[in-house]
Amino acid sequence: MVVDPGELAAVVRSITGGTDPGPWSCQEIHDAVPSATIGLWRIRGGGWSVVLKVVGLGTGGHPAWRAGADVGHWY
Repeated sequence: MVVDPGELAAVVRSITGGTDPGPWSCQEIHDAVPSATIGLWRIRGGGWSVVLKVVGLGTGGHPAWRAGADVGHWY
């Protein structure tokens, strides 16, 4: 999945308190196994680092880890 750079910039601003974070980079950690995990990324800048996990109802992933559309679903 491609992450919108504007969304990433908003996450970085919230992490750094809205200040200019300086140069930063984003790296996908790995493909998600559960279908409820859209992706995992490590975002790094000077002196800070954060992991961004995007969740949602996906259709992929391992069959044993499929999310349900019902909000009361166990996963």
